[in-house]
Amino acid sequence: MENKYLRLENISKVFNLKTTKGTALNQISYQFEAGKFYPIIGQSGSGKSTLISILGLYLVNII
Repeated sequence: MENKYLRLENISKVFNLKTTKGTALNQISYQFEAGKFYPIIGQSGSGKSTLISILGLYLVNII
């Protein structure tokens, strides 16, 4: 049986703010295996919701 997974490599997200740029994710790489649960934890503003949004976009494109 083939193991299914979603792999992210060097994912970055930069937001353009009024006077500067804000980095939410900087070169994130990880492999998520199908059927497993992964906690996404971190401080407020660390990029948790941004990561979930990016993961959702990948999943929509592969289904």
